[in-house]
Amino acid sequence: MRLLIGEFAKLHGVGLQTLHHYDSKGILKPAWVDPKTGYRFYDEESSDQLWKIKALKSAGLSLGEIRDLLGADLSYTEAIFQKLSKELKMKMERDRRVLQYLNRSIRSMEKWGEGNWVREPMIVEISKRTGHVIEVQDSYDIEKRFRALETFQKKLPLHVDILYQPSRIIKIEEDERQRLVCYGALTEKPIQDVELIIPKGKFVVMDHIGVARPVMDTYKQILLYAEQEGYRRTGNALELFVIDPHLSSNAENWVRQIQVEIQK
Repeated sequence: MRLLIGEFAKLHGVGLQTLHHYDSKGILKPAWVDPKTGYRFYDEESSDQLWKIKALKSAGLSLGEIRDLLGADLSYTEAIFQKLSKELKMKMERDRRVLQYLNRSIRSMEKWGEGNWVREPMIVEISKRTGHVIEVQDSYDIEKRFRALETFQKKLPLHVDILYQPSRIIKIEEDERQRLVCYGALTEKPIQDVELIIPKGKFVVMDHIGVARPVMDTYKQILLYAEQEGYRRTGNALELFVIDPHLSSNAENWVRQIQVEIQK
């Protein structure tokens, strides 16, 4: 088989510019060039080579890597494939975490459309949770808070709010005032070697919707309900950001779920 460049391009579904580019990169030279006319011809070996190039390109290899692999032995090919496999696994994990964030956000927005919120206090038993501590305290001004967030963010491959469930760890004082202990970045499921551990327990849960009503009023309603049900608070509470400014610029759409730990 000997085909002119146009025929060869048509056979393999590639453009003439692609074949010229492959020639210039040294990964697919014409089998023969007519010295009189300059016409380029390709043969069976050229087809085998292009088939391999297309396969490697589909696997995500660069043209430089393909050029190196075309004349490589098994050990070199294995090393390149191991490298690509590792990179692909990292990308898949990043994509999985982004998809998890998108689905979590979609569920929250669907709940908003359905009006399916916890508008009255209810007692819920919640399994153990873990997370990372972001060192932010009540006394911090806005600059110090963002400085702490940015310091934590530097260690992460994706934005903290994508990777984790954003939350606030709260201490309820004797006079029922709420004090911010730290920000929490809750993990998808319990893991080892984390600074934040929230044991399994009973919580009074209620969603605080919008900004028209003070958060303090929602806490008072929760604490009153716990007392009426014969429970006392442990002093520990958690605020989960369900719909935040990432999802809506309208403050009346914002939702945080308040969870106050209780015991008999």
